[in-house]
Amino acid sequence: WDGDDGEPVIYHGHTLTSKILFKDVISAVQTYAFATSEYPFILSLENHCSVEQQKKMAKYMNEILGDAIYRDFNKDLADYPSPEQLKRRILVKGKRLKDADAAAAMAEAEVSDEDEASEALNDDSAMKKQSKSVLKAMKACKAIQARDGGAPTPATATASAGGAPKKKLKLAVELSNLVTLVQSVHFKGFEQNARELAWYQMSSFGETKARKFATSVEFGVKFLQRNIRQLARTYPAGFRVTSTNYDPQEMWNAGCQIVALNYQTHCHDMNVNQGKFRDNGGCGYILKPAEMRSYDSGFDPNDPSTFNARNARTLTIKVISAQRLPKPDSQGKGEIVDPYVVVDILGVPADTQTDRTKTVNNNGFNPVWNDIVDFDLAYPEHCLVHFKIYDEDSMSGDDFLAQAVVPLHSLRSGYRHVNLRAKSEMPLRNCTLFIHVSVTSFGMSRKQRAALGIHVTPPKLPADAKCGIPVLDEAYAKIPTQKVDDLQENVLQSVEAFKGFLGLPTTVHEAAAVHALRSKVESLGGKLLAQQSASKGSRFTISLAQTLSHDKLPAVDKPCRAYEILRGAVEKVFAEIDAHLDVLSKTCKLFESNLKQEQFDALAEQQRFKKDQKSVVLETAQKQLAVIRDVRRRAETVLYQCGEIMTTVKNSTS
Repeated sequence: WDGDDGEPVIYHGHTLTSKILFKDVISAVQTYAFATSEYPFILSLENHCSVEQQKKMAKYMNEILGDAIYRDFNKDLADYPSPEQLKRRILVKGKRLKDADAAAAMAEAEVSDEDEASEALNDDSAMKKQSKSVLKAMKACKAIQARDGGAPTPATATASAGGAPKKKLKLAVELSNLVTLVQSVHFKGFEQNARELAWYQMSSFGETKARKFATSVEFGVKFLQRNIRQLARTYPAGFRVTSTNYDPQEMWNAGCQIVALNYQTHCHDMNVNQGKFRDNGGCGYILKPAEMRSYDSGFDPNDPSTFNARNARTLTIKVISAQRLPKPDSQGKGEIVDPYVVVDILGVPADTQTDRTKTVNNNGFNPVWNDIVDFDLAYPEHCLVHFKIYDEDSMSGDDFLAQAVVPLHSLRSGYRHVNLRAKSEMPLRNCTLFIHVSVTSFGMSRKQRAALGIHVTPPKLPADAKCGIPVLDEAYAKIPTQKVDDLQENVLQSVEAFKGFLGLPTTVHEAAAVHALRSKVESLGGKLLAQQSASKGSRFTISLAQTLSHDKLPAVDKPCRAYEILRGAVEKVFAEIDAHLDVLSKTCKLFESNLKQEQFDALAEQQRFKKDQKSVVLETAQKQLAVIRDVRRRAETVLYQCGEIMTTVKNSTS
């Protein structure tokens, strides 16, 4: 923003936050940009300055940052250079004139103004849901906005694609020329974005709009695919006047690359963000999963049936003990904590789940739980594991003690010590959580979980998932959840019997079972071979196969026979599920489109539901859709697992 004495300043527009000199910030960038990581530093400019002060901004950046600024702009490139190619380079993000060379003869030209604070404050859809105290604080911010001249006026505004007035800003050519690979543009819809914008043009999305795009049936895949080609930045909504944060995981699920948070606030969401980017050496860049980088993958983060069944895993964690837990700030001297551990899985909606241990009384120095938690994961590559330790307090509420967020693929199998941190992300000296980690492709049966003392919840459909449309509710009630669960239980028990016969623990990875089977086969084969002449090779093979199938390895046949029965059963289940999925998907898309009231009334009369419950019907129908898609994904996983067992056994015994 324009500052006094002709010096541009930085502050949060339309608020009473303190102002700092632009020159001082650029000097700090020059000193610290690559102190932690050599990978590219993105300097994001939301520019509201006059042309004179914009020229001063460009002057400071050229003088202070110099050759570190990336200036080699080549429109003919097909995609971004890799972070490796951009080491120790500063990318300036901001507005760029459409044709800087043609505009060079002029001192300035107009571009649309990107005012995130103003847009957030005027987001009416978000305002309706806020408390009176938040609305009062936002009213005060709007008063400051009006005083500062931040609100659009008829003289300075033009109509945007959504019909809202859009301010224009005069942009200095000197500042425009510093913007190359990260050019800010206003988002005008997915079709226009794909048709008109290049890969180096990016958009910023307010929290409310981004969440709508990321989680809806209508826009989810479109948003994900838009983010394959272009950068997307999201930022907190204007109603977060106390600098609270939103869930970054929802944005990462949709492939958003730059998820801006209120870093000054120590909270769960910031802990998740810091934990995720501690991965890859803490360099600030993480490669998105392959499915999120391919147009042909058919991947939809909100639809488990689009996930590859081969990637499904079961994570089993034994929470053994902790060491040197801190006391909560609220406790006085001499009091002893009663700790318990909560384990959260954060990822796509199908994988988001939580479990906890029992409480250990009066021991914060070395509490021992020896509790097991386990999670079936459909898309583990995108999962984070969040360990949180609390002090149980029935009088004043449970107090936070320590936490750690670890990407699942960084969590190695075996016995591990997890270094714990405070909510502020400061490491806690000598404070650790001792665990045992096991990741398998098949998981554990309910029978085995019960034997290990793991709480087993019987499968059932959510009771609140009645949308009021008879044709959908009747079909939903018939979804074969129990059939799929029983099929999965039979397969898992067969796998466990197979491992038990080989003398292996049921939690061991399937690869170890295959290795043990091959060793046993080779051992048996060697004994038989010694009894028969080399000329009877074919008879030996038959004899070995008969011996393995009927006498020596009785458990081998069980999964093979189960597979043949299972294939027919699962195919019938697929037919039942797909019929309902088709009806429900079409209905959800119909509801999310901009139906006129008379069209919706006609639909309500036809399907026999209340006319004033459009949003409730849609929300519940989407719940049904999510449940059914997950049931289908589980059925696919069962079929894949059993097929893998059959193939492994046949290959090992032939």
